[in-house]
Amino acid sequence: MEEKIEIEIFHTKFTLISNNREKTIKIAKFIDEKMKEIYNITGISSSLKLAILAALNIADELFTLKENSFGLKPNESDFIVNRIIGLTNRIKHILDNKIEE
Repeated sequence: MEEKIEIEIFHTKFTLISNNREKTIKIAKFIDEKMKEIYNITGISSSLKLAILAALNIADELFTLKENSFGLKPNESDFIVNRIIGLTNRIKHILDNKIEE
């Protein structure tokens, strides 16, 4: 049954509709912790930048899990990791330039 759920991610409150309260809260907590972890490492205070870096970090974790599940060869996984790092750097550069405008 769908219900409204109040969550907070990196000091911002959201109202979501979900049919799985516990799972939604668990996911929100995971994202909040990831954003705070990145904030503590980088000092970046922009919620948008933190959200993008958190998404990239979570995507990296997902790709790593999929690699392990699908048995990619080491050079294939290195390529994917390097590609993610490159894309992360490009996004960070674009965001840095956008915020300065």
